[in-house]
Amino acid sequence: MEYFMTALITSSITMSAIALLYMVLEPLLSKKYSARSIYFGWLIIIFGLLIPFRPQFSNPLIEINPPTASYINTPIVNPDIEFTTSTIVEDTSSISMNSPQIHWFQVAFIIWLAGCAVCMTYYILRHIHFMKMINRWNEEVESISILDLLEELKANMNINHRVNIKICPCISTPMLVRFYKPLILLPENKMSYSEISLVLRHELIHYKQKDILFKAIMLMVIGIHWFNPMVYFIAKITNRQCEISCDERVTKYLDIKGKKLYAETIINASRRQTRYQTALSTNFYGGKSSMKKRIISIMNGTKKKLGFLILGFIIIATITTGEVLATSNSNAKEQVKEKNNIITEQIEVKSPERNEFEDKRIGKIKQDSAIYEKFGLTYNEDEDKFYYNNKTVKCFFDKLSDEKKYYFIIRPSGELNLKALRNKNNELIGITLVSKDEADKILGSTESNQIPVPKQEDKSISTNIAEENKDNKRTDKVANKYSIYEKYGLIYEKDKDMFYYDGKTVKSFYDKKDDNSYFLFTHPNGLVNTKAIRNEANDLVGVVKVSKKEYDNLFNQ
Repeated sequence: MEYFMTALITSSITMSAIALLYMVLEPLLSKKYSARSIYFGWLIIIFGLLIPFRPQFSNPLIEINPPTASYINTPIVNPDIEFTTSTIVEDTSSISMNSPQIHWFQVAFIIWLAGCAVCMTYYILRHIHFMKMINRWNEEVESISILDLLEELKANMNINHRVNIKICPCISTPMLVRFYKPLILLPENKMSYSEISLVLRHELIHYKQKDILFKAIMLMVIGIHWFNPMVYFIAKITNRQCEISCDERVTKYLDIKGKKLYAETIINASRRQTRYQTALSTNFYGGKSSMKKRIISIMNGTKKKLGFLILGFIIIATITTGEVLATSNSNAKEQVKEKNNIITEQIEVKSPERNEFEDKRIGKIKQDSAIYEKFGLTYNEDEDKFYYNNKTVKCFFDKLSDEKKYYFIIRPSGELNLKALRNKNNELIGITLVSKDEADKILGSTESNQIPVPKQEDKSISTNIAEENKDNKRTDKVANKYSIYEKYGLIYEKDKDMFYYDGKTVKSFYDKKDDNSYFLFTHPNGLVNTKAIRNEANDLVGVVKVSKKEYDNLFNQ
């Protein structure tokens, strides 16, 4: 939804800019290039508006980053997952959480959808009303000469499909309606045989160019971009250019006398006030505002060429508008990947910003854990592991002087569970081993842990198989338990024992599950920080990226 709204707005802005430039250049282009070429240029712009999605480039000129809700969460680690964390956290009684916000794109989507429905309903009902009136009041053409003329023109223009012709007293100008079963409507006004011949040729050209179909697409564009005033100007200019392109083809082989007669036919049509019409029809008259330009174009005897170069530029500009405005919406990109069943593996390239961030994290761990070194707990920053008596540490817990503050370390692949010893004055006096059950109780976990036993060189084959089976059970459990986040873009790959979001490895993810329960996992080598979003009823409604600043706030409490 967020990606769609951002793409829609992006498309509307960029295509309006292209249309505005094309509109400015049109008077110059019309002197050299054919009206048909210019008309096709407008159609390309129409199709560009119809399809809002564009190729996204890595370095856009302007980047749109949709806002996300802000939450402050404090984690309690769930040690089922083979990830690592080391931080100081406060008791849950001190945690605050902002009220869930209604996202801009949700409100915008509802407003857009309502406007689209109203706009399309208006045009559809108006067309239905018009066609009912036509079907009720139309009359058959009794003149054999007109019917023969129609068939002759069809043969000359290589039209094999049946095209009907009728007279309707409700209209004041000739027009073509219906695409599948085309019908040419003539007003009751008397016209000479020559005028009728020109009118019929004009409407048959509309049929050959499939202009009714293009007008239907134009109405869809108006419905989609109803909020953009520029779209209505684009539709008006495209309709005018459509008529001029037909005029050009009608008068292509006419002499000056024939062109004059054709111009007079259009002028005569302008003297009659249009009573009823529909947007899904051609309009031989087209309005007084465009009549002057049509007459000038008809009487212009200059030979013009097809503007393939113009069309090429417009196509390139339409396709590459993603270079001008791009969105970093991760949810939508994940949906595209899910649709193609592809999870992109990102090659981890440490940028200067990320190296600085990693150095800061490691520096804080070293600073916080320095007081425990004299009691045998040491930190190896190259391995990002803690050691005690030359064995890796799985869990370490220390209740600090403030009764609501704790220091803990989790390395699920470690061997030892430890806790700090403090005297009555809460002074640190040592470190001791604790059992797995006590470690689980300290960390607030109510579930059993199945952590793989560290590999030893002298293990038997059966022991290694048992460990492998145990690890498979653990990854299966992780995949099953955290599958609720998959539809929001947080994907767990069992083979790699890693979480991915937006195709990138997850550095941290946290979720406030209820008032007294938090879930966090971190992976030092991950690329993105993420969090879950919950509504007022505490239902999971999404997963989003969080900024480095919010991540620092969480881990610097």
